[in-house]
Amino acid sequence: MLAKWSFLLAVSSTCCASCSSSKREPLQITVTECVDGFPTQEYDLTTQTMRVHNSQKPDAMIRFTLTAAERETIENKYDELGMERVDKASVLEKECGQIPMPCRTLRVVRGTRTQKLFIRTACGEYTEDGKRTKTFLYTIMRIVEEKAEVKRAAGSDQMFL
Repeated sequence: MLAKWSFLLAVSSTCCASCSSSKREPLQITVTECVDGFPTQEYDLTTQTMRVHNSQKPDAMIRFTLTAAERETIENKYDELGMERVDKASVLEKECGQIPMPCRTLRVVRGTRTQKLFIRTACGEYTEDGKRTKTFLYTIMRIVEEKAEVKRAAGSDQMFL
């Protein structure tokens, strides 16, 4: 009898754990890579597309596919890092002097809340919010940049001085 109850307890806690994670609103995420504020690539995780911005030829659109596990990893990292507490008024870098300046813009929508964060990616030091933002972006880009379609894509032809 005890074994039967243990089995039922294990099954019900597994079901409840999966129910609680599915109750959260999904994230809609866009990451834009830029140099000196000019976009070079844009990754939309909702539409699962990458747009390469060009100056000498038309922009290119590449489709990729995220698995449910990859989306879950990204959403879990967002929650784990407490990214909902970082807002556009947050100072993310302590010092930056590199020219040209590589940067990323992160746009996250969850429910009715929209976050838009700008971070220069080659700074020497970051605030705690900046470290969280860089970690979250690293999680996203590590997953997206491993996609075969993204690896095959030609980079932007934009030139910066």
